Amino acid sequence: MSSTVDLLKAHGCANDVFLIEGDPGAYGLSGDRLMRFVRHLCDRGGRMGADGVYFIDTSPSVAVAQYFNSDGSPAEYCGNGLRCVGRWLAEKDDVDRTVVVSGGEKFEVDVLPPSSEGVHNISVRSERPVRLMRFGASGTTLRSAMVPELSRQLRFTAFNGPNPHLVACVENYDEDLLRSIGETANADRSRFAHGINTSFVLPVSSDGRDFYVRTFERGVGFTPSCASGAAAAAALLALDGLAPIGEPIRVRNNGGPLTITIHGDEDNLYPTQAGNATYVYAASVDVGLIVNGSVKDFALEAFLDEMQAVDTLWWKNARHLEDLGVNISVDV
Repeated sequence: MSSTVDLLKAHGCANDVFLIEGDPGAYGLSGDRLMRFVRHLCDRGGRMGADGVYFIDTSPSVAVAQYFNSDGSPAEYCGNGLRCVGRWLAEKDDVDRTVVVSGGEKFEVDVLPPSSEGVHNISVRSERPVRLMRFGASGTTLRSAMVPELSRQLRFTAFNGPNPHLVACVENYDEDLLRSIGETANADRSRFAHGINTSFVLPVSSDGRDFYVRTFERGVGFTPSCASGAAAAAALLALDGLAPIGEPIRVRNNGGPLTITIHGDEDNLYPTQAGNATYVYAASVDVGLIVNGSVKDFALEAFLDEMQAVDTLWWKNARHLEDLGVNISVDV
């Protein structure tokens, strides 16, 4: 059992996570102690801060990555964080392709060429399709349906992918409305037993290839981006015939752009998401200090070149959205 933990902070589309090698038990973390560790590590009012934590167990033949939201709750996976996990695993084994399990599902990881800005890019393909969420013993679905408790104007579709997502296409983006709907939906445990992420999808081009997606995430709230939300949005667009199956589309988040390709058919939609996987800093910190929330200072190694490269990409994305009339909130 280790008394110190090596942390690698990384982000995909400004959705930042800590990567930790090993199972939580290797650090004496379980139950309430594990929850306090994650909460204090992710607390943006403290010395660190992030949207979540990935523990990466490399002892099995296929690495297992276990994800926790910033409030300490476990989640099936974090798509943006998983690209960072994939990059770390590929570099560790000096390969361009690898496989990782998260939330009980396998994901294929490919290292892509860096962008013109010098940004490290990773592609992640899920071996499990995005499917319509089924409810109760009857197995009913929510497909382009009105949910009066949430909105009397919008139509919603619910997906499992494997994270649960509720998605609606909108003609205008209203962040206050998304927050209200997201909070109401996430609190409705009679319908959504494990909570649900809620996304708005706004077309921002006439060719059907460019979309703005914003997600209110269970256990977190708004983050700069949500890759699984982008995948669910792409699945909805494919089902509705608003985006082509088998061809890439651009999904623009507040934290940067993603490329999403949906393969398969309307019953089995397999998403591939590609985007940045950027290292922020590495540090070694005492586990007990994090659990107790008493980290006052720590030495770190910052990856300044990587952060500068992805900042250039972020500003290009923000300017493009502003040119299209979408004024994103600066939460990155």
